[in-house]
Amino acid sequence: MSQKIEVIEVGPRDGFQSVNAECYLIPMEQKLEIIDRLFQAGFRHMEYTSFVSPKAIPQLADAREVTRAVLGKYPDLDLFALVPNLRGAANAYELGLRKVVYVVSLSVSHNKANINRTHEQSLEAYREIRKTYPDLDIIVDLATAFGCPFEGKYEDPQRAVSFLKDYVEAGMTADTRPPMPICRPSPPSVRGTRSPPAKSSAPWVPPPPLSPPRGPICTSPLRKTETWWIR
Repeated sequence: MSQKIEVIEVGPRDGFQSVNAECYLIPMEQKLEIIDRLFQAGFRHMEYTSFVSPKAIPQLADAREVTRAVLGKYPDLDLFALVPNLRGAANAYELGLRKVVYVVSLSVSHNKANINRTHEQSLEAYREIRKTYPDLDIIVDLATAFGCPFEGKYEDPQRAVSFLKDYVEAGMTADTRPPMPICRPSPPSVRGTRSPPAKSSAPWVPPPPLSPPRGPICTSPLRKTETWWIR
């Protein structure tokens, strides 16, 4: 078993979408600044947005613009976006993104509440995406793998294993690629930031604080879900 773990940063998608756009619509420039700082902190894998309907999640209506920006700036890092359906996958693919996250909930009730689908409909949509874009790398994001806010905790791990058999038969495979090197990228300089000189006791100068929002931050109720990432 590997002695290393890889951390997947999902804040620019899951975090931003939880901010009520009616209270504060996060400017794209601020989103990109936060993404920059996360990469400077050493993250190598990031789910940075979601290709969903702007009516459903207006906070992520700038998915196209954000995608163009991050793909152009960080071509060598592991970037992916959440897609709930074929249309979302098509939008991502057209912009040059070749890795996406497809979410389905182990919980029947949560899957219906979250994406308004039955398990059968979710599986069929996954097959449709794979058939239309065979060269697209699709991560299956299994939400509520260990429990559901509607149905309670799941004690039997075999439940998740059995559920995923249909996705394996539909083409899902385990990701056996070696971990990416653990090193910091070399992003463009940020005002007021410098790395500590090698073999020096000089203090590190932190970046300036982010510009405060112009209005109150309202968050949507957070769902208590746990995720399995399987390619």
